[in-house]
Amino acid sequence: MNQVIVESKNFHIPYDQSPQPYHFILAEIVCKYARDDASILDVGTGVGHTIALVKEKMPDVTITAVDIDSQCLEIAQSRTPINEIIQINDLEDLQNLNTKFDLIIMSHVLEHLMCPVDSVHMIMDLLTSKGVLVLAVPNLITPSIIFSSLRQEHYVNRGHVSSWDHSHWMNFLENIVQADVLEYSQDYIPLPFFWKINLFRPLFIFLAKLFPWFAFSNIAVVQKKKSQITP
Repeated sequence: MNQVIVESKNFHIPYDQSPQPYHFILAEIVCKYARDDASILDVGTGVGHTIALVKEKMPDVTITAVDIDSQCLEIAQSRTPINEIIQINDLEDLQNLNTKFDLIIMSHVLEHLMCPVDSVHMIMDLLTSKGVLVLAVPNLITPSIIFSSLRQEHYVNRGHVSSWDHSHWMNFLENIVQADVLEYSQDYIPLPFFWKINLFRPLFIFLAKLFPWFAFSNIAVVQKKKSQITP
């Protein structure tokens, strides 16, 4: 089983990226499901915004940060205290870990992997028996992407292997992965011309709650099924 990550260097996240609405939403979800002393694995840490927000609210959690980009990990480490840094070239590198985690974050990573189904199963093997996996992937249908398509400006991120709209995301997790989904969530709806204006971001988050099919990210919290728990 080969879990190769398509890109060998970071071109997906700017090193000077500011916190985005999905970082705040993910941090809220993590804090909802994590204990105060939870061990958290963040796969695809990027520049560390999500774990920094989690650490602000839950300073006693243990953070292990994983990424393919060493500069991203350095930036993340300068942003918030991290207990362990792991740079990988392939997702399979994580199979050598002898640690189980109470919560795993995998945000905007799955779409970059050659075998997303196997990847979810492999990552879930790193969970404790009552652990949860917080997944987020880009949504294929957002107003900005629809608008670009109408103008025949075909948006494609060259690192994306797979993509899901909201309904296919639910089908992927429930029927293909056969995961035990605890919660579906969403972040915000990026409207063309306005999504970079901070003043409008609360409105975008509110709209996503009304129309989750058009949110920037498809988000889910999943846990192991009883049949997947090793005695």
